[in-house]
Amino acid sequence: MAATQVPAWVPTILKGELFKKDFAFTDVNNAPIAYTNFVITVTDLATGTTLATWDTGGGFVTFVSTGVYQLLLTEVQTAAISWTQAKYRLSLTDPDGNAIPCLIENFIFAREC
Repeated sequence: MAATQVPAWVPTILKGELFKKDFAFTDVNNAPIAYTNFVITVTDLATGTTLATWDTGGGFVTFVSTGVYQLLLTEVQTAAISWTQAKYRLSLTDPDGNAIPCLIENFIFAREC
């Protein structure tokens, strides 16, 4: 498989507002990578407790096309967020069936305005 470029992403969610983010996975030649099992897990910074899981099975993530997924949180869903800062981890499965448990990991924030 060709090398993958992974950009940094530090999202801020506005509570009570629609939150939408497209993820397009391509290799260094700009060819789409056919990842599957897209999951973002949000955890508490201090305890590691899972605060949210966003995936296709839960209806938060939509497969758009090969290598492209969309995360969509409605106004109601973002208003229900009780945390202000946490850590997220994006995991998926590569085209050969190998799990990638941590493609991206970083901070995530949720605020009122």
